[in-house]
Amino acid sequence: HNSWSDCINCQAGKFSNSGSACLDCAPGTYSASGFSFCPTCSTGRFSITPGSSSCTKCAAGKFLSDPGTSARSHNDEFNCKVCGAGTFSVDGAGSCTVCGPGRYVNDTGTD
Repeated sequence: HNSWSDCINCQAGKFSNSGSACLDCAPGTYSASGFSFCPTCSTGRFSITPGSSSCTKCAAGKFLSDPGTSARSHNDEFNCKVCGAGTFSVDGAGSCTVCGPGRYVNDTGTD
């Protein structure tokens, strides 16, 4: 090989920081094509399988507050916690929202 154009991007879900091999992203992380590292999933998202090209949103009625500082906090759907009574969330939420004055919800995990 004699030029940079001989080099190809790692596919989505993989990364290379050495230039010699593409490795799977770990659970809790993801990558698009050509990444040199795998970022941690962001608030309200997780990835379960190695080699993820994207992160999945927590379901409505659940939340995941970690802002992406720890892949271990984003590597399983069970890291999405259920909103308590009196609160709700949309899918991909980082926190639950308290019902407004004059309103209530007495179930947990409400969307």
